Amino acid sequence: MKVLLKILVIGIIYGFFGYFLYRGRVLTENKLLEYDFIVFFAPAILATLANMFALWSILSDKINSFARFGLVFVLSLGLAVLVAMIYFTVAFNLYGT
Repeated sequence: MKVLLKILVIGIIYGFFGYFLYRGRVLTENKLLEYDFIVFFAPAILATLANMFALWSILSDKINSFARFGLVFVLSLGLAVLVAMIYFTVAFNLYGT
């Protein structure tokens, strides 16, 4: 249950952070927000890493480390993509692309 709560909190933080970065990119003239890496990729990478740390503990130690890492990475990346799709939908509909 704690892991699900951590994943939920990570997703909410990532969604709000990504939304406000995109909002800032559209509404302000901040030079830092002109870089795609800062607005889109850096938050996604950080969310994926945070999800990996949260999910690592729920998998059994009996699975070999390569398979465990691969499964955790795929699940974490999937969660980050899901949250990104949700906040992209909201942000793009409000502010355009």
